[in-house]
Amino acid sequence: LNYLSSAFDSRSVTASKRISDFYSVIELFDSDKKNFLFGFGPGSVMYSHYSNADVVNIELDHLNTIRKFGLIWFVILLGYFLRVAFHLYKTSKYAVLIGLIGVFILSGINPVLISPVFFIILFECRFINTRIKSNV
Repeated sequence: LNYLSSAFDSRSVTASKRISDFYSVIELFDSDKKNFLFGFGPGSVMYSHYSNADVVNIELDHLNTIRKFGLIWFVILLGYFLRVAFHLYKTSKYAVLIGLIGVFILSGINPVLISPVFFIILFECRFINTRIKSNV
């Protein structure tokens, strides 16, 4: 919780960078709406007002994922995430659900949303639901 709260603390240098990068990415989306839907591609760069340079990644990984892969792809990923979360809720796996939501939020404030660790956790949560259904 301390790490999460420090991510949004206005006195933090990291928070200032995130706020500046937020405006930079919103400006990019506003300038190119087609690529906002379909993405600029992995490895693409964007201008960061905070760094005053082109950067490949920003620490707002939910927005960075939209920038790279597009809003359509992100909505599909979010839909899958919500489906897994809903099944965890329906099967009363509240501790696992809280962990999954925590990982999703924390991965959004570091460039690790699209990473093997996140997908291992997401798929393991999905497999927990599969095992529950087959055992019933």
